[in-house]
Amino acid sequence: MANFNRIASFYTYLKRLVFGKTLDTISYHYLHLISHESKVLILGGGDGAILKHIATECTVDYVDESSKMTSKAQARAPQQKATFITASLEDFTPAATYDFIITPFILDCLSQEKLKEIVPRLSSHLRQNGQWIHTDFYPNSTWQKILVWVMYRFFRISTNLEASRLPNFDYVFKKTALRASQYISSKKGLIKSIIYTHISPD
Repeated sequence: MANFNRIASFYTYLKRLVFGKTLDTISYHYLHLISHESKVLILGGGDGAILKHIATECTVDYVDESSKMTSKAQARAPQQKATFITASLEDFTPAATYDFIITPFILDCLSQEKLKEIVPRLSSHLRQNGQWIHTDFYPNSTWQKILVWVMYRFFRISTNLEASRLPNFDYVFKKTALRASQYISSKKGLIKSIIYTHISPD
């Protein structure tokens, strides 16, 4: 995937320069649904700000490819029952089953082929009726598509991101035993946070 160590020191500033607090607000929107003592997997959590919105009674596996990001997250949440893991989505293999999986703006780093491999693998570690909170970009107008194209160009240069376009999230999730149960959108549909529930296969 990408090497976010290069921009870890100013990533939050950059994100807020472009989107204000919108990305954080929508990423955190459904976190109140996580009950105390849940087992939670956070993938691509960045600097750990998200942990402030998860009860300290929860057990968290916190995965990010950037060692600088995982160090920031660990320092930010010393009271959290969390295991901090530096690994890419491709290399990370869960050793547990989770009540919640959270992917805030990380699946867009994957190509369509890698997404088709990783989403089913991770969903197999989600408990029955467990929930996957997926937040990402869903451009639907010309200016939104241009903005996303510019972001990909920036991250390909600054982090060596391999992906060059957004994968088709809906197509991949529909191929699993995950079903969208609710969603919230912002910026005229550009950004969505969707809850997928793990149901019994037919």
